[in-house]
Amino acid sequence: MKHLIATVIVASISACSHIPASSTDNNTLQDQWLITSINKMAVISDSKATITFTEDNKINGNASCNNFFGGYTQQDNKIDFGPTASTKMLCMDNVNQQEQRFLQVLSNVDHYQIDNNTLILSNENNSETITAIRR
Repeated sequence: MKHLIATVIVASISACSHIPASSTDNNTLQDQWLITSINKMAVISDSKATITFTEDNKINGNASCNNFFGGYTQQDNKIDFGPTASTKMLCMDNVNQQEQRFLQVLSNVDHYQIDNNTLILSNENNSETITAIRR
């Protein structure tokens, strides 16, 4: 019985050592982010808008109705998104409008900042922004 308990404890400790980088490094961009506002306007309450940054410089997510994907490069707090593609499902008007705003602003983003698990994507003069929280 003592051997079984010791095995369970060791297995539990081993499992904890494999925590993803995002939960230990709050400044990493590589994670899934839930979009909370676009140009300082809150997203629709049941919005599915997300963006995920991968370690191999790819992005994917949900623009509000349709899925999107593409690539990015980053250096310091500068970021550049390559061309993106998306699915083309029919969406409700308000969701479609939000999706178009999101994709338009995303195409103009060239800076990012992470503060307390909040991601702010912006253009150079901060006139266009996307805010998201780590998911």
